[in-house]
Amino acid sequence: MARGVTKRLATFGVFALIFISCGGGEDNAGGDGRNIEPCTLITVAEAEVWLGGAVEPPAPYDGPDPEPTCVYRSAGAQTQILLQVYDGGEYYGGDNAEIHPDAQPVDVGETGYIENGSVGFLQNDWSVSISRVSGPVSDESLVAAARTVSSRLP
Repeated sequence: MARGVTKRLATFGVFALIFISCGGGEDNAGGDGRNIEPCTLITVAEAEVWLGGAVEPPAPYDGPDPEPTCVYRSAGAQTQILLQVYDGGEYYGGDNAEIHPDAQPVDVGETGYIENGSVGFLQNDWSVSISRVSGPVSDESLVAAARTVSSRLP
């Protein structure tokens, strides 16, 4: 009997290792085991420079978008930027003239674009979007934020 139990436990262990190594049981953004926490990609001190003053701690966005999203707000929430990080290139819209008719190329990541109030780029199969939600955040500040995020992506 002990031998039968040992054999079943060994079989279970093999299946468990296969399940874990294939990413089973995890809730990953792209399903391939890659996770990222966007609120760790920009520090409060960096955001203060780009948002022009004191910034509240970054917070995950609780909107309808299931992808990792972070909001950086100035004290009083007068100025805000939104950082979205997608696993995979399917969300990148820099080459899509219908979605981004005023987009211009920008030197960020592997391929980047800028349009009024938004910077997007692809890097290492991550799609990133940084957008001005409200307030006087310049496009130059958004590009600086994008370059910072680019330097910190895995």
